[in-house]
This record gives sequence, C-alpha cells and structure tokens, in this order.
Amino acid sequence: MSKRNKANCSKQLISHVRGRKSFKQTSWTERNEEGEELPAYELWRLTHQKKDGSWGSEYSRQVYETVRDKLEESSSQSCSLAAPTPEEVLTSIVGQRSGHIRGRGCGPRPTPKSVVTTTTNVGLQVQVKNKDEEISQMKEMISQQCEVMAVIQEKLENQREELTTHLESMMN
Repeated sequence: MSKRNKANCSKQLISHVRGRKSFKQTSWTERNEEGEELPAYELWRLTHQKKDGSWGSEYSRQVYETVRDKLEESSSQSCSLAAPTPEEVLTSIVGQRSGHIRGRGCGPRPTPKSVVTTTTNVGLQVQVKNKDEEISQMKEMISQQCEVMAVIQEKLENQREELTTHLESMMN
C-alpha cells in the first residue's frame, strides 16, 4: 500500500507547501487589516511557494504567473465588459470540482450554476439593451448625415448648373 501511495503521490502536478495547515487557516491568518480575505491567486502563491521563494512545483508557478498575467491584461483593457475576478480566472485555469472552490477548501460552496446563469443572462440582457440603444442612436446620426449630404449635393448641382450656364453665355 505504501508503494501504491508513493506512486500516486508522484503523479500529482500540484503540491501545496504549507504542511498540515489548511488553505482556510492560511487565508484566515493572512487577512488584511479590514479582515478581507486575500485574492485567490495570492492565496495560491502563499500555499504553493516555499518560504525561500521557490515553488512547490513548476506547474504551480505557471498557474500563478498565468493568472497574474491574465488579471493584468484584463485590468489594462478599457472595455465595457466587467473584468473577471481573480477567483474566476484561477478557476478557468485550474478547473473546479463540484462542491469545492479551488484554493479555498471544501468549507465554502460555489454558487449554484442556475444562479450564475441567471445573473449572466440578466447582465447579457442589459448589454444587449445598451447596444440596441447605441445602434438606434447611430442610425439616427447616419440619417441626419445623409440629409446634410443631400443638401450639399443639391447645392453642388445648383452651382454646377450656374457655372455651366455662365460658361455657355460667355462662349456665345
């Protein structure tokens, strides 16, 4: 049984380096002055990086750097869409098990998918409504510009006619 456990342990890609201290205990002891928990990717760093700064595994380092890069990228983009939370980015990279939030242990429960779907649908409906309003405003601007262009073309035609009649009168 010991050999089997040793073989299974060697297959793990991710190892945390806090020993017997759980993710929840680490999160509790590392809270800021206001009592807020650390972002998911910082808790990941604390639980997977050794005290000397080396990582428990190369995969853990890659996950942390990928999450950090994606968060920096999303914060630098000026987009109307809501930026993803650190928890969402970490979950998208390392995945999620049912009834378990990665890096938070099995104490908290993820929100049910129906709630997430409803929230997402409401957000998308609001975005669609805003885009429809923008489209109608753009169409109105286009119609106004078309009217202005028609007036300008009419003036140009009148000037061309006047110029042609003037040239004809000069030639005669």
